[in-house]
Amino acid sequence: MADYRKVLVAVDFSAVSAAALKTAVELAGKIGAKVKAVHVLVPPPGDTPKNADPVYLEDLRMQQMQGAKIQLEQFVEKHARRGADVEAEILTGEAQSELLRASQQAGIDLIVMGTHGRTGLREQLVGSVAENILRRAPVPVVMVRG
Repeated sequence: MADYRKVLVAVDFSAVSAAALKTAVELAGKIGAKVKAVHVLVPPPGDTPKNADPVYLEDLRMQQMQGAKIQLEQFVEKHARRGADVEAEILTGEAQSELLRASQQAGIDLIVMGTHGRTGLREQLVGSVAENILRRAPVPVVMVRG
């Protein structure tokens, strides 16, 4: 088996990403790797109103980031085995690009993610984010079904 020291797991708070987190933590425990759980906040579609107060928009963004961080920490606490060392990180942007960028910046050796997430009903078999990561990732990718 290759020397996997850092494992990134993509979390979108779906049941499938809970299964991916459990798999990542179990695998990391067996091979002595560290786990990084990443959730990407995708900005809402559409333009910001031209008359929007920049201070208000920044406050709103910070509230969303803080809320997502709390949600991710609770998700990790609920779905990772007790005592597992999991670093949680919130990013913003396009999911596949941010996950790939984060994996490169953190020196990730393995990516674990669900085959589809919260948009899974609209997409067949493998979700578009998962498929994109699978095709573009420079490291091995483990896909987990829920």
